[in-house]
Amino acid sequence: MTLKKPPRTKINTLAVAKMLRALLEGPTTITELEEVSGLSLKTIRPYVNALLKEKCIHVSAWEKNSINRMVIRVFSLGHGKSVPAPTKTRAERNKDYALKQKARTLTNAITKINHPVVNCSEYYSEPITL
Repeated sequence: MTLKKPPRTKINTLAVAKMLRALLEGPTTITELEEVSGLSLKTIRPYVNALLKEKCIHVSAWEKNSINRMVIRVFSLGHGKSVPAPTKTRAERNKDYALKQKARTLTNAITKINHPVVNCSEYYSEPITL
């Protein structure tokens, strides 16, 4: 009795052609390549890395993800110079941290206003805080 091999993802030439067409049409993210070709991200990534290594495509811009970080690469066809990943200066990071702390302080203050100490002396001997 022979064992059956697990099913493999067949990468057909049509899927690769669809990825190249998307790159020809303009700047494209790897997620858009995934949607156009129908292949998984795990399958597409080696192709994109090979194209980057051979300087067939380059990173033309960066986009924000769902948590507002600039980590999504936008690829363009051609041998242009890739745009480096944007970084924040120390002053920008300190400013963001100060804003977060201020927001946290305001949230705590609002929570205390909305949940004051309830005086239930007629029912209990000590006041109850919520």
